[in-house]
Amino acid sequence: MQLNTLNEKLKYVKEVLEVPYHFFQEFHGDKMFVVHFQNKEGKKYKFVGTTMFNAVEEGEEYAKEEVRHRRREEPNFIKKRKEEEKNKK
Repeated sequence: MQLNTLNEKLKYVKEVLEVPYHFFQEFHGDKMFVVHFQNKEGKKYKFVGTTMFNAVEEGEEYAKEEVRHRRREEPNFIKKRKEEEKNKK
């Protein structure tokens, strides 16, 4: 399933990891944008990139790995989209 927009990618990562997110602009070597995902219990995920989009893509790849290895469930909006595509065929 291809996620095209920044909003779709953020929603995917947020729902897979079950945490809200925050953007920060920090410097980490040559990387400048950081997206933090953290829940109320303090569980944290941090992804960095040269652009905001790159940082979110790093989070997306991590979330997809979690789903692929069955450590997390795929978000409902993706399940629904796949079901709709299946029904079109």
